[in-house]
Amino acid sequence: MTWTDPQGRFQIGYPNGWQPTKNPSPSVVEFLGSGIGLEVLSFLNATSTPAQQTDNIRANRPTNRKFVDGPTKSTTVGGEGGAFMQYQSLGLGNTSDVHEGALWLVKHAGTLYQFNGYTYRPSTDDDINTINAIIGSVVFLH
Repeated sequence: MTWTDPQGRFQIGYPNGWQPTKNPSPSVVEFLGSGIGLEVLSFLNATSTPAQQTDNIRANRPTNRKFVDGPTKSTTVGGEGGAFMQYQSLGLGNTSDVHEGALWLVKHAGTLYQFNGYTYRPSTDDDINTINAIIGSVVFLH
């Protein structure tokens, strides 16, 4: 299935059975599967680079969970170069409360886009392949 941003900025594919949901700004859309999801955020007129934004995310993590962040790496989304970071989020005092995910950040036409793929459990290969396919489907329209 394909979802087109109401402002005509990009299109993104998502699996059958997933539901697109609108969340409060800066979220553009969140796609929800079973225990897995992908949220797209946009920040107009962002002055930071995608790599600087990953540093900002690391520095401002919530304190109600323990975050283990991987290194920032280069990536491409929709033909735009950017930054990529994997992470793990652990419940404090509850070792079975594990969320895993990855962030892709790219700038297009003056807007910084953050794609956050995540699970509410340890990720499986199928989860990773599904999120990678969604990210690979992104097309910027203008």
